Amino acid sequence: KKERRYFYISLVVSVAWYYLLISSINVLGSVYTAIFPFDIKIFYSYAISIVIFILCSHIILIGHLRGNAIKITKDQLPEVYRILENQSQVLELSATPTMYLLQGDGVLNAFATRFLGTNYVILYSDVLEIAFTEGVEAVEFIIAHELGHIKRNHMSLLKKILLFPSILVPFLHYAYLRACEYTCDNIGFALSPEGASKGLLILASGKSLY
Repeated sequence: KKERRYFYISLVVSVAWYYLLISSINVLGSVYTAIFPFDIKIFYSYAISIVIFILCSHIILIGHLRGNAIKITKDQLPEVYRILENQSQVLELSATPTMYLLQGDGVLNAFATRFLGTNYVILYSDVLEIAFTEGVEAVEFIIAHELGHIKRNHMSLLKKILLFPSILVPFLHYAYLRACEYTCDNIGFALSPEGASKGLLILASGKSLY
């Protein structure tokens, strides 16, 4: 519930900010062009440049994964792939995401991303190794959490751009992000209740203290 609440608040703030920005650009641009040669299109070129930068950063990420990570398939770590496939069906995702295992130098994390319509789930090797020592349920929870981000469309580039101005409001953006994480924790709990406690402890406190 809080995710929806913070989303709509962020949406209202962001739309208002964009409206004021465009209005001020048009007004200031008209005044400025009356005095100096000015092309209002330069502002739009900046916006396009930002989008291109984001796309390039995703291209670099996918290239890094394909060059350095292990793709999890029916033949490579099949027990993990079966979890991914089964949970994707339960969540009624349109397609099973592509999953990679990445050596993370001790980083205990996993994340989901999207590029050109394809969803990706990336597991760092340490968190998967520790989860396996606690049983398959912990692995199920961690994967289900990341699939939750895909199910809730948290990686949408359009949504990120649309809500970007909400960062200007103290705590609002981070409250929304935290609410999204709670949503995905709930999805993980729904798909793997036995692995929820173990999975959360591993992610929160590290491989020695959990």
